[in-house]
Amino acid sequence: MYGNANVVASDLREENDLLKGTGPYVSMDVMNKEMLHVQVIRQGITQIYLLAAILSATGEKIPTWPGA
Repeated sequence: MYGNANVVASDLREENDLLKGTGPYVSMDVMNKEMLHVQVIRQGITQIYLLAAILSATGEKIPTWPGA
């Protein structure tokens, strides 16, 4: 809907080579409020979707876990 150029991906790790060139990417810790605030301003971000994942092993052991 918004296009790859308008969605900023982020993770603690550096960008995976398979994703290079697919859109903006910022390596950062979103738990760092100051860093997050700087990127929101710098990137012109108006909406944030936190897509935190549970460990694969935990998800497979307890697929009905409330956090899944």
